[in-house]
Amino acid sequence: MALSVLNVLLSVLSLRLGVAYYGYGFALAMLITVVFALRMLEYKLGRLEYETFMLQ
Repeated sequence: MALSVLNVLLSVLSLRLGVAYYGYGFALAMLITVVFALRMLEYKLGRLEYETFMLQ
């Protein structure tokens, strides 16, 4: 859901900027989504040991 919203917004922005920026909207939307997903993964893996052994 977030990827599609970011893709639409950033693609419209890149279309308004001109031909030299075509495709940057999609690339930036993918970059933001991947960075956010990696940060979430890092947080979850950091808490994995605690959640596995301490919450039993």
